[in-house]
Amino acid sequence: MERRTFLGATTVSLAATQLAGPASRLRALDAYVWKVMYKWATHTHPNKPKHWVTARYFGVFNKARREPWVFGDSGRYLAEFSWTKIVRHQMVRGTSSVDDPALADYWRERRRKHKPAPAYAREPSGLA
Repeated sequence: MERRTFLGATTVSLAATQLAGPASRLRALDAYVWKVMYKWATHTHPNKPKHWVTARYFGVFNKARREPWVFGDSGRYLAEFSWTKIVRHQMVRGTSSVDDPALADYWRERRRKHKPAPAYAREPSGLA
């Protein structure tokens, strides 16, 4: 029989980070996920003290990052949202179209500055 746990109805509130940048939003998501995982761990082990739960499920699982509050177990861990590299993209000018021959120089310059990734490094474009 499968054992299921219910954490209750929770929602992610990003209202406090509406005017903030993407890094603070990712940190807010990390805080939310940490809270949910902590609630799950304490719910799963109701007879264990909280310091046992934190020692069991949280630690430095990614040696390169040295963050002590990463959720994981036996070599596997949950990556944090804030570890995502934020990449800024240059906006395309107003009504610029690749098909417009008058803007050929503009698109040539854009492609020269930002070369696309090689085909083997890109995600597959269709379903297999």
